Amino acid sequence: ITRMVSTRAARVAAAAIVAMAWHAGYFVTDRDVVVALDGSIAKHYWTFKHRIQVCIRELAGDLSDKLILETADDGSGLGAAVIAATAGAAS
Repeated sequence: ITRMVSTRAARVAAAAIVAMAWHAGYFVTDRDVVVALDGSIAKHYWTFKHRIQVCIRELAGDLSDKLILETADDGSGLGAAVIAATAGAAS
């Protein structure tokens, strides 16, 4: 049951990651994109990151090589800082 639940969660996460990358146009550029995974599941459930990578590959095919998954220790705080810096640079 744990494997089924974690695979489903990985598929939902992968779908969101691929949809955001597609919408932002990252698949039509030459650069890679680092996606930060935060939270206890990503950090302590050692197969979860791999499950997400497999699901991303199923959804995006070879384009999935552009998405690099990294585990973040303080993703929420870092994410807020990045958004604030990006918003400040845009204005």
